[in-house]
Amino acid sequence: MYQVKQFLSLFFVLFFSLLLSACNGGGGSSGTANTDPNPTPDPTPPVPEVNLESLSLSIIDSTLDINETFQLTATGRYSDDSERDLSDQVTWTVEQTDIATVSSSGLLIARSAGSTTITASKDGVAAQVALTVRALERLSLTPGSISLAINSSQSISVTGIYSDNSTQALDSLVEWTSENTDIATVTENGLITAIKPGSTSVSAEFSGLSRSLTVTVSPARLQSITVSATESQVPAGLNTGISATGLYSDGTELDLSNQVFWSVSNVEFAEIDPASGVLTGLKAGTVNVIAAKEGLSGSLTVTVSPAQLIDLQVSPAELSLAKGTSQSVVVTAVFSDLSKQDVSDQILWDSSDEAKATAKLGSSQIEALGLGNSTLTASLLGQQVNLEVTVTDAQLVSLLISPANTKLPLGVSQQFVAQGFYTDDSVQDISNQVTWLSSNEATALISNSVNQKGELESKALGKTIISAVLGDIQQSTDLTIEDTQLTSIEILPVTQTVSRGTEARVQAIGHYTNGARFDITNKVNWNTSSTKLININQARDGKVKALAVGDAVLNAELRGITSFASIAVNAAVIEGIAIVSASTTVAQNSKLKLLAQGYFSDGTNRDISAQVTWQSSNSSVLSVTNNAQGAGVISGLKAGNAQVKASFGGLFGQREFTVSNAVLTGLQISSPVSSVNVNGTLQASARASFSDGTFQDVTRFVNWLSSASAIASIDNSSSKKGLLKALARGEVQIRATMAGVHSEPLTIQVTENANLPLSMTVSLQPNVILNNADDVSEIIIRVLPSKVGGKIPNGTPVKLSITEGDETRIENLTTFNGVASYTLSSAHEGMLKLTASSDAVSTSAGLLSTPGLWQAIAVKGFSSFVYENERLKKGSVFLASLRNMSNRVFAIEAAAIQYRDPVDADTLIQFDESPFFDPDFLSDGDLTAAEYTFIGYELDFDIQAKIYQIIYYITDMVSSSGFTLGIEFDFSKSEETVSEETVSEETL
Repeated sequence: MYQVKQFLSLFFVLFFSLLLSACNGGGGSSGTANTDPNPTPDPTPPVPEVNLESLSLSIIDSTLDINETFQLTATGRYSDDSERDLSDQVTWTVEQTDIATVSSSGLLIARSAGSTTITASKDGVAAQVALTVRALERLSLTPGSISLAINSSQSISVTGIYSDNSTQALDSLVEWTSENTDIATVTENGLITAIKPGSTSVSAEFSGLSRSLTVTVSPARLQSITVSATESQVPAGLNTGISATGLYSDGTELDLSNQVFWSVSNVEFAEIDPASGVLTGLKAGTVNVIAAKEGLSGSLTVTVSPAQLIDLQVSPAELSLAKGTSQSVVVTAVFSDLSKQDVSDQILWDSSDEAKATAKLGSSQIEALGLGNSTLTASLLGQQVNLEVTVTDAQLVSLLISPANTKLPLGVSQQFVAQGFYTDDSVQDISNQVTWLSSNEATALISNSVNQKGELESKALGKTIISAVLGDIQQSTDLTIEDTQLTSIEILPVTQTVSRGTEARVQAIGHYTNGARFDITNKVNWNTSSTKLININQARDGKVKALAVGDAVLNAELRGITSFASIAVNAAVIEGIAIVSASTTVAQNSKLKLLAQGYFSDGTNRDISAQVTWQSSNSSVLSVTNNAQGAGVISGLKAGNAQVKASFGGLFGQREFTVSNAVLTGLQISSPVSSVNVNGTLQASARASFSDGTFQDVTRFVNWLSSASAIASIDNSSSKKGLLKALARGEVQIRATMAGVHSEPLTIQVTENANLPLSMTVSLQPNVILNNADDVSEIIIRVLPSKVGGKIPNGTPVKLSITEGDETRIENLTTFNGVASYTLSSAHEGMLKLTASSDAVSTSAGLLSTPGLWQAIAVKGFSSFVYENERLKKGSVFLASLRNMSNRVFAIEAAAIQYRDPVDADTLIQFDESPFFDPDFLSDGDLTAAEYTFIGYELDFDIQAKIYQIIYYITDMVSSSGFTLGIEFDFSKSEETVSEETVSEETL
C-alpha cells in the first residue's frame, strides 16, 4: 500500500509540474499551445477508486464476567478484495452502556450483567456483535457440612453460580478462613484439617461473596488403616488406584486415600505416587503396598502380572452428540490372560478433526465442538481403538429430571439425573452440563462440583424445588425432606452360595418409617466375622470376594440398625460357560443384553456376566461392553456376523450373532397392571419391532416419558429404567422413545386408597439366637399403609416363609393394628431366611442361628511395633476391637492381655494390671446393639516373645452363657505379614 501511495505522489508532482510548465512557458517560448500532431500517449493508467465494502468483528465466543476485558477487532474489506485492521478507525457504540463500554481502540470492558449489542461503523458501513455479561450471584460448597476425627482432613470444592445460571469451579481462587483455627484449619486450596474436638465455621470468600460450612470435630482417634484395591493385580505398564480406609476409635470409617503416605515394598516391581496412591506396575512380581498415617500403617499385597495388553474396547462404540454437549465413554483393556481393567483414565486420545470433536484433557469425556464427523482414537501400550463421533446441529428442546417429585429421609443423599431431548429426537444424559439449583439450600444442597454434579445432600426438614438449567431451557421438580427414620436394613440376597475365587453380589435396602425404601449399599458399614472366608473391601460397591471354603456371616450396619446375611463359599470350580440370549440377531443401531451363565462342578449354575471378559471377533460389526453398568450388552454397528466370547477362569463360551440391516419400525409398551395406588410402583416394559419382522425387549434401552410427573414419575436411571412411581391421584400417560421412534401412549390410573399396604418391615429381636431350640427371636412384621393417616385393616393376612437350610415352612399370620408377630426358635445351624408377604408387597430378613454367639461379634487386631532379635521392643502397641454385629446386648466381664513365654513351654503370662475389670476399659461393661469398642496395650519394656493375645470374657445375659473372644498376634514375621488370628472358645 505504501508503494501505491508513493506512485500516486510522484504522479501528482509530475502532473502539476507539467501544468505549471504549460501555463508559464519555458525556454523563451511564447506560451502557445502544443501543436504536435502526434503527441506521446501517457504511460500511466488511471487508478480505480478503492472503497470500504464491509466490516467484520471478532466473535465473543464466551460469556464475560463483570470487569473482564476483551479486545475487539474490526476488519475492513475493500472493493479491491484487500483487508485492513480498522479497530482504531471505526466508531464503536454500545447499545446499553451500563452493561459494557468500548474504547476507541476496541477494548471492551464488561460492566454489569446482561446482554447487549456492540456496533462498529465507518464510512456508512457497520457490523455488530452480541455480548453477554454474567454476574457471580452466589457460591456453592460441596459438601455443605463435614464431620471429622482428629488429624483427619477433607477437601471442599467451591462452585460459582452466575446470573445466567452457568457455573465455574473456583477452588483455587477463593480466600479461605477458619473461625477457630484451634479446632480446624483450612489451606488456601480448601483442605480442612481437624485439630481438636469442637465445632467451627469455615468460610470461602470471592469477589465480595462468601459462603460458610460447619465443621464438627469428634474426639475419635485413628485406630487402624485398611488398604484395598479394585483389582488385586495390575499388568506391567499400567496403573490402578489403591484406597485406604481409616477405622477410628468411635467405630466410624473414613476414606484416607489422599491423606496417607504411600509406599511399596519393592520399587523394582511397582511404583506408587506417595500422595495419590496411584500404583504403576513396572515388571512381573509381587509387592506390598503400604499406607501410613499417624504412626499406623496398613498394607495390601498386589501382583504385577506379566499379562500383555491385547485389545482395547470403547463403550459406546459410536456417538452422536449435539454440538456443545459432551459424554463420557468407558475404555476397557483386555489382556493376554483374558483379565480386564477399566483404563478410561489412562488413555491418550487423538482426533482426526479437533474442530469437530475431541476428548477433554486427562479424561474420556468426549466434547462435541463443530458439526460433522470425527474419528477419535484411543491409544494405550501400542493398542488402539476408534470411536466414531457425529456432531449434529440438533437443538435442546426440553429437560427431564430423575427422580421426579421425590421424598427423602433427613440425612439421605440422592443422585439426580438430567436428560436432554433434542430436535432430532435424540436423548442425551447431560447431568454434568446442566446447572443444578435448589430453591431452599437450608433444606437441601445440590452439588455443581465437577465430580459430584447433581448429588443432593439433605440438610433439614422441609420442601425445596430442584431445577436443572442449560441455556434457556429449565426443568424443575419438587423435593421434600421428611422426618422419617430408618427402621430396618434388608440385605439382598439373604443367603447365597458362590464358589471360591468368584464374586458375590450384595445390596442393602433401607426401610423407613414412612414406608420408603432406598438403596443404601454405599452408605452402610459392612462387617464380617469371617475375614478369612470373604473379602468385604468392595462391599460398598456391591461386590464381595469369596476367598476360602466355609459359611461366612455378612453384616450391614447404619445408625445402630443391623442386619445379617450369609454367603456360603464352596470348592466347586467352573466347568463351562454358556452365553444366553433372547435372540442371535440384532438389528443395526440397536442393542441386546447377553447373559453369561457359569456351570460349576457341584451341578449349579450362576450368572457371571459381570465377572467374565467379553470380546467380539469383529468390533466393526458388533461391539460388546465390559463396563460395570452394562456388562454383556452388544451393539449392532453394521450388517454382518461376529462371534461373541465370554471368558473366565481359563474357560470360555462363545456364540455367533448376526447384525441385520433391519430398521426399528415401532415400540410397544406395557405394564403388568393398568392402575397403581398412590406411593406404589410398577415396572413398565418396552418391546421393539423391526422391519424384518423380529421383536426385542428394549426396556433398558428406551427413554421413558410421563405426561404428568406430578401424578406419576417414571425413572430413566440405568438401574431403574421404566420404574413408575405413583405420586398423586389422577391419570397419566407414559411413552417410550428410541432412535426417533415413539411408542403409543399407555394410560395408567393412579388410585388413592390410604389403607392399602405400601410396604413391610421385618424386625427381629434379637437377630441372633442360639440354635438350641430354646433361645427365641420375636419377629415383628409391620405392614405400612400407602399414605400417612391410612390404616391397615385388622386381620390382614401376612404369610411368613421360614427357610432353614433346604427346608421351608410357612406360617400364616394376621395383623392387629398393622402388626403381625411370631416367636421363632430353631435347631438349625446357619442363616435362616425369613420372607414376609402381604397383598403383593414383601420383604426379607436374616436370622443367625448359631451354637456360638461369638459369631455375631466382629473382632480385629491392630498393631504398631518393632520386633528385633526375637524380642518385641519397648513402645510397640497392639490392640483388639470388637463390633457387635447384632442387636443382642452382651456383657463384657473382663479383658486379658497376655503373651506366650517361649522359655516356659509357651505358658500364658498376663501383663501387669491384666485382667482388666474396670468398666472404663470395657465399654462400660456391655456391648449394645451395633456398638464398637477396643482395648490396647503399649509395652514399657522389651519382651522376648512372639505370640501375644487380647482376650475378652463375654456373657450373654439372656441365656446366661459365656464365651471368650479376642485376637492373637504373631510378630515373628515381617511387619507387612504379621499374623492376626481370631481367638474364640473354639480355638482356646
